[in-house]
Amino acid sequence: MPTADRYDVLIIGAGLAGLALARQLLLNTDKRILLVDRRTEFPPAKQKVGEATVQLSAYYYAKVLDLEEHSCKSTF
Repeated sequence: MPTADRYDVLIIGAGLAGLALARQLLLNTDKRILLVDRRTEFPPAKQKVGEATVQLSAYYYAKVLDLEEHSCKSTF
Protein backbone atom coordinates (compact mmCIF):
# COMPACT_ATOMS: atom_id res chain seq x y z
CA MET A 1 0.00 0.00 0.00
CA PRO A 2 1.32 3.47 -0.84
CA THR A 3 2.50 5.64 2.01
CA ALA A 4 0.39 8.48 3.43
CA ASP A 5 2.61 11.19 1.94
CA ARG A 6 1.36 10.23 -1.51
CA TYR A 7 -2.13 11.63 -0.84
CA ASP A 8 -3.41 15.17 -0.45
CA VAL A 9 -6.75 14.24 1.15
CA LEU A 10 -7.82 11.43 3.44
CA ILE A 11 -11.55 10.74 3.60
CA ILE A 12 -12.66 8.40 6.35
CA GLY A 13 -16.01 6.80 5.60
CA ALA A 14 -17.47 5.84 2.25
CA GLY A 15 -21.05 6.79 3.02
CA LEU A 16 -23.00 9.41 1.10
CA ALA A 17 -20.91 12.30 2.42
CA GLY A 18 -17.55 10.63 1.89
CA LEU A 19 -18.33 9.45 -1.62
CA ALA A 20 -19.84 12.79 -2.62
CA LEU A 21 -16.82 14.67 -1.29
CA ALA A 22 -14.43 12.35 -3.11
CA ARG A 23 -16.34 12.81 -6.36
CA GLN A 24 -16.39 16.63 -5.98
CA LEU A 25 -12.66 16.71 -5.33
CA LEU A 26 -11.95 14.45 -8.29
CA LEU A 27 -14.07 16.61 -10.60
CA ASN A 28 -12.77 19.98 -9.44
CA THR A 29 -9.19 19.53 -8.25
CA ASP A 30 -6.05 17.59 -8.97
CA LYS A 31 -5.88 16.30 -5.39
CA ARG A 32 -4.81 12.74 -4.68
CA ILE A 33 -7.44 11.12 -2.50
CA LEU A 34 -7.42 8.13 -0.18
CA LEU A 35 -10.92 6.97 0.76
CA VAL A 36 -11.05 4.40 3.56
CA ASP A 37 -13.95 2.58 5.16
CA ARG A 38 -14.25 -0.38 7.49
CA ARG A 39 -16.77 -2.09 5.22
CA THR A 40 -15.72 -4.29 2.33
CA GLU A 41 -19.02 -4.09 0.43
CA PHE A 42 -20.69 -0.92 -0.88
CA PRO A 43 -23.52 -0.45 -0.22
CA PRO A 44 -23.96 -2.99 2.56
CA ALA A 45 -26.51 -5.68 1.71
CA LYS A 46 -28.89 -4.64 4.52
CA GLN A 47 -28.72 -0.89 3.97
CA LYS A 48 -32.04 0.92 3.68
CA VAL A 49 -32.43 4.06 1.66
CA GLY A 50 -34.49 6.87 3.16
CA GLU A 51 -37.41 7.84 0.95
CA ALA A 52 -37.27 11.50 2.04
CA THR A 53 -33.84 12.03 0.47
CA VAL A 54 -34.27 10.13 -2.77
CA GLN A 55 -35.23 13.08 -5.00
CA LEU A 56 -32.66 15.44 -3.52
CA SER A 57 -29.92 12.84 -3.77
CA ALA A 58 -30.87 11.99 -7.35
CA TYR A 59 -30.62 15.65 -8.37
CA TYR A 60 -27.27 16.05 -6.58
CA TYR A 61 -25.78 12.98 -8.21
CA ALA A 62 -27.17 13.73 -11.66
CA LYS A 63 -26.61 17.48 -11.93
CA VAL A 64 -23.94 18.47 -9.42
CA LEU A 65 -21.70 15.40 -9.69
CA ASP A 66 -22.46 14.96 -13.39
CA LEU A 67 -23.48 11.30 -13.03
CA GLU A 68 -26.75 11.48 -14.94
CA GLU A 69 -25.48 9.18 -17.68
CA HIS A 70 -24.83 6.52 -15.03
CA SER A 71 -28.25 6.68 -13.41
CA CYS A 72 -30.92 4.07 -13.92
CA LYS A 73 -33.77 5.13 -16.13
CA SER A 74 -37.00 3.25 -16.03
CA THR A 75 -39.69 3.24 -18.65
CA PHE A 76 -43.35 2.87 -17.80
